[in-house]
Amino acid sequence: MDDVLIERARNARSRLLVPRVRRQQLRADSAYRARVVLFSRASDTELDDLHHVLSRADVPCVVIDADAVEDVQLTLRLDNHKLAVDVCDVPTALVWVRDFEASAMQPTSDLFFDGYRADSWHALIAGIEATGPVVVNGNVMSGSMGRVEQLSMAARLGIRIPETIVTTAPGRCELPGEGEHVIVKPVGSHFVKTEPSVWTGVFATVVRREVFKDHQTSHTPIIVQDYIDFAEEIRAYVVDDETICFTVRQPRPGDIWNDSARVEVSLISPASDVRAMCQAVRQAWGLDFAALDILRDGHGELVFLEANLCASWRWYEGKAQTRMVTHAVSRYLIESYRCAESACER
Repeated sequence: MDDVLIERARNARSRLLVPRVRRQQLRADSAYRARVVLFSRASDTELDDLHHVLSRADVPCVVIDADAVEDVQLTLRLDNHKLAVDVCDVPTALVWVRDFEASAMQPTSDLFFDGYRADSWHALIAGIEATGPVVVNGNVMSGSMGRVEQLSMAARLGIRIPETIVTTAPGRCELPGEGEHVIVKPVGSHFVKTEPSVWTGVFATVVRREVFKDHQTSHTPIIVQDYIDFAEEIRAYVVDDETICFTVRQPRPGDIWNDSARVEVSLISPASDVRAMCQAVRQAWGLDFAALDILRDGHGELVFLEANLCASWRWYEGKAQTRMVTHAVSRYLIESYRCAESACER
């Protein structure tokens, strides 16, 4: 059932081999200054760029990868909310938690230990977000804001969303919309770790309604949405109060991962209605950074699909031959760090 409904991409782009762990070597003159701490995984190459930009701006930075947590020396003091990494008693001014997931942690032969380790790290991350230093997207705790919650929250803001159901019995319920096709998406992450350091992609797939006649149940919950004939597909990056937009042209959903050579991406000026939607979502959800996927239908109306709080951007920049998102994120982190560093010194 799942093989029919959801395309499992297994090509070189969707199987992400993890590069070596990145860790900035702090200069002696910055070893005891407040720093930025970035939590993610080694395949998060966006942090490589940010790592170099922050270093050139004289912003001490440490990257903690879930792939190598066994090497981390970290202490969170609850009496003064200081987070120390590697060097004791050095305050952390700013934290950004991105793709720091249990699935990225290297497995051992002890399943109990693997589960205990993952739960412990996620509990610590939640504690840092709740009581620690300044946190990017700190109003949205890690592990929350999945697709189902986002769609519900967007609808409550008066933002149009596709007609949607979440079901384990797609062939036994009324499907959304009336068109010939529907679109099927995973409820959770697009990526599943299938072996150490390798992720397999599970992407949105357009299917004919008649498919469900032969496959009435699903092994897992799935999102089924009315397929919207659209005039424009937009990827909009929100960095604080700045909005950066790309238009994306792909022959079919998932080609960004499955056949990226066929995908065209262009940088565009954000239309006023796109900017208004992005900033409304940012303010209502308390976001500092996110990438919104939006459609514009044939009548010019916008439709919200989802927001990715840990989104990548280098691929879109490369296609469009720009560095605008990298520069915007870097400016935001540096400015936020300067303010937080001053607070740490007081």
